[in-house]
Amino acid sequence: MNPPEDAGFQTTGQVLEAALLANPDDRATHAAYADWLIEQGDSRGEFIAVQLALEEEGRSAEERQHLQKREKELLEQQGRGWLGNLAEYLLDQRDGGYQHRFARGWLAALEIPELTVGFGRLLVLAAQTRFLRSLSIGTAAYEEDNYEPGDDVPDDAPFPGLFALRRSPYLGNVRVFQLGGSDSGEDLNCHTNGGTAAELVKMMPLLEEVYLLAHRVDTQTLFSLPLPHLRILQVYHSHDYPLELLAGNSSLSRLEQLLFHPHAVEYGDEPSITLEGAQALVRSPHLRNLTHLQLRISNMGDRGCEVIVQSGILRRLKVLDLRHGIITDQGARILAASPDLRHLERLDLSGNALTRAGMAALITTGVRVDASNQHSVDDEEYMFEGDIE
Repeated sequence: MNPPEDAGFQTTGQVLEAALLANPDDRATHAAYADWLIEQGDSRGEFIAVQLALEEEGRSAEERQHLQKREKELLEQQGRGWLGNLAEYLLDQRDGGYQHRFARGWLAALEIPELTVGFGRLLVLAAQTRFLRSLSIGTAAYEEDNYEPGDDVPDDAPFPGLFALRRSPYLGNVRVFQLGGSDSGEDLNCHTNGGTAAELVKMMPLLEEVYLLAHRVDTQTLFSLPLPHLRILQVYHSHDYPLELLAGNSSLSRLEQLLFHPHAVEYGDEPSITLEGAQALVRSPHLRNLTHLQLRISNMGDRGCEVIVQSGILRRLKVLDLRHGIITDQGARILAASPDLRHLERLDLSGNALTRAGMAALITTGVRVDASNQHSVDDEEYMFEGDIE
């Protein structure tokens, strides 16, 4: 006798999938689900099993080659069906630069160079993204009026794709989120509007890494969000860095890397990263796991070096990057005199106001130091070492 439909009955598959959604890192549940799917004649079960096997260390080269061949065969046979409507973009529009990757049988990573409203709306409906772990969006496409109007997108938004994505119910398992192009090669030109970035981050409570290389990011909201799993936070090109808010966010106890490079300062304005903000940050009782601290384009100067030393944060840091500032030989001597400086693997003071004397004081510590491209203490050009558009 079948159970009544209104009794809340769930199949074994539904129970296993719910367990995976609750804990997508549980390898045992993946294996159990793979076995169940194989029993049902579902080829995704074999695909999960194959990808799990490829994760195992100690397999011979011959075994690994066989598994990789079978993995490729299953993707060629079934990949389009597993992607559903997303195949229209991920498989049929290869010139769009879209990249995707499966892991443990599920769509795990998406790389979208330009997000259109059409693709954004498709993602909102795509249950295939419920196990997504990595989402990278280069920018939103410039569409102006070239899309179907809807209440999910403002009428006056020239780059509307990210607005459409805000309604997705499936991004809760994302662990790595990037918005904006890579900063490789120190290319600091920014063409990405990050006005929706904080809203999107809020939809991803399990985030471990956030890379926002975009302007107009609402950092007031971003720095206040509960993100208890976050280890890396990179925010480039913003004008506002309310470090006091970040320092007071008790959920950020796992944070290991803070990487900030503000937008170039407008003429007559003060730099976005101030002495007061930096002081709150290094004295925060919550940020006890920081190992990498990058505070660029700041006017905290020598007093900032003193605050850093007095806070004790150098005992924990591996990398300290204070590039593009007004640190002089006095600040260099303050850092060099601290016995805690030896814990650093790298100190970046390039683009400050050191002379050979200050550089020599740092070199004698044995710490790896970058002190290139120094300027006069009265030269304010350091404030324009970010995106100027």
